[in-house]
Amino acid sequence: MGKGGGGGNSPFPDPPIIIKITDDRRLSLYGNPNTVTRQIRRRDGSTMMDRHYGRDGRAFRDIDYTNHGNSSTHSIVPHQHKFDGHSLWEKLEIQ
Repeated sequence: MGKGGGGGNSPFPDPPIIIKITDDRRLSLYGNPNTVTRQIRRRDGSTMMDRHYGRDGRAFRDIDYTNHGNSSTHSIVPHQHKFDGHSLWEKLEIQ
């Protein structure tokens, strides 16, 4: 792991700061630069997802802590989705 815990490609100069914890159903594609928004489940307070924002304030990665109710498609939990511009493009296993 490199500086910031994100490896050499991490857009974070230091560990990201979780600045917002929300139970909103949809998270914004834009946030404060170099931060994370954590989505929680209203009924029990468990973490559902972390959305990471880069230097430009655009979302670049979601880390999902659930299988979205679809274990055949998302058998690996947690897993991540990376953004390319404004679209989700690939699901990658978190090791």
